[in-house]
Amino acid sequence: MDNEHGRNYRFRQIMKWRGFAVVVVSLLIAAIIWWIWQPSLPPPVDLSTLAPEQWHADLMYFARELPRRHANAFHHISRSEFDQLVGKVDQLIQRSDSVDIPVQFLKITAAVGDAHTSVQLPLTKARFPVRLYWFGEELRVIRATTAAQSAIGLRLSAINQTPLSDIVARVREIISQDETPWYFEDRSPYLIIRPDVLHALGIIDDLKQAQFAFTTDDGAVVNLTLAPVADQIADWHDAYSSPPLYLQHNGDAFWFTALPDAKIIYVIFNHYDWLFFKARKLFSFLDNHADWKLVIDMRGNGGGDYHVGHWCLIKPILRRPALNRHDRLFVITGRATFSAAMSNAAQFRTETNATLLGEPPGEVPNSYQERKWFFLPYSHLQVNYSARHYKFLSTDVRTLMPDREIDPNWSDYRAGVDPVFKYLMSSATE
Repeated sequence: MDNEHGRNYRFRQIMKWRGFAVVVVSLLIAAIIWWIWQPSLPPPVDLSTLAPEQWHADLMYFARELPRRHANAFHHISRSEFDQLVGKVDQLIQRSDSVDIPVQFLKITAAVGDAHTSVQLPLTKARFPVRLYWFGEELRVIRATTAAQSAIGLRLSAINQTPLSDIVARVREIISQDETPWYFEDRSPYLIIRPDVLHALGIIDDLKQAQFAFTTDDGAVVNLTLAPVADQIADWHDAYSSPPLYLQHNGDAFWFTALPDAKIIYVIFNHYDWLFFKARKLFSFLDNHADWKLVIDMRGNGGGDYHVGHWCLIKPILRRPALNRHDRLFVITGRATFSAAMSNAAQFRTETNATLLGEPPGEVPNSYQERKWFFLPYSHLQVNYSARHYKFLSTDVRTLMPDREIDPNWSDYRAGVDPVFKYLMSSATE
C-alpha cells in the first residue's frame, strides 16, 4: 500500500506540474503571436504641423478602415448615419484647432457604440486639479490639489458658465453610446478634467485655465479659477482622512487578507498579472480555512485575459463544492469592472453559485470586444476596434445586475466607509 500511495502521489504531482507547464507554454505562445501580429508603434507626430488636407486624408482612411476591420461596426448605428457623421466631422475639422481634432474623431467611434472601439487621445499629463466622481446625479470633488482643496466635497455645477447638464450632453457625444449607464459614470469624470476635451467641445477657450463653479450642500456657489497640473508634481488631498480597504491597494494586481472575526478571506483582483501563482497562494490559504467565506472584489479591474481568470479562479472554485455556495462565495463588481473582468463576473454568475454585490459593470455582457487597432497615416492616432462578439449570458440583457445592488454614496465615501464591505461585515455577524 505504501508503494501504491507513493506512486499515486508522484502521479498527482506530475499531473499538477504538467498542467502548470501547459498554462505557461500556452501564455508564452499567445504572447509571441500577439507581439508578431500587432502593428509596430509609429513615431509621434506634432499634430499642429498637419495641414487640413492631411487631416481629411486621415479621416477618409479612418472611415474606410474602421467598418472593414470591425466585427460589426453597424450594430448600433446604421451605415447612412455613420456616413453622415463622418461628413459632419469632416466639416468640423476644417475649422478646428489641431488639439480638437482627435476629440472630433471620437464622436464617430462613440456612435459605433462599443467601448472597445475608440480613438486614443494624445497622451497628456495636464489635468485640471480636481478628481470627480458620480454619486447618483451629483458629480462631486473627491480629490484635489492644495490650490483647489476648498472644492473637496462640493458638487460641480458649471465650467466657464456652461452648466453641468450641457457639459454632460456634450461629453456623451464622445463616450461609447451602446454600453451601460455605469460606463458613462466611470468614464465621464476623467474626460471632464481634460483641457483638450473641454476645448474641443466648446466649453473652454483657454487650455491654460478655466473657471469652475461648485455648489455646497447649503446651495452656496464657490467659483475657482483652476489651471491644469501634472499628477506627479501635485500635492493631492482626499475627501476621507483614511481610505477604505478597497482603495488601499489600487496599485496591486492581486492582493488578499484574512479577516478572522468575520471568517472572510477578502481578495482585491485588479489585474491578471501573474495570476496563476497568486491564485495558488490564495487557494492554499483557503484549503486551510475550509469554513471561511471568499470575497473577490473586482471593482478596480479594467480587463485582461478572461481565459486566465477562468482558469485560475473559477475552475479552482468549481473543484471546491463547499466553497461554491451563495452564502460563502461573493463577487463585487462596479462601474469600472470592464472587458475581461466583466466577462469573468458573468462567468461567476453562470458557472458558480456566487452572490454578486455592488454596482453593475460598465460593459454590456453580450457585446463586441477583443480590442485590436490600427494607426492613421498622417497623425498616427491609434484607432481601437472590436474584433469579435462575445456572449456571456444566455439572454440578451443590457446589464449584468448584481444579486444585491449597493451603490456608492457620498456620506460613506467622505467617512472612508465602503458600503459593500459594511454590508458583508454586518451579514457575517448576523
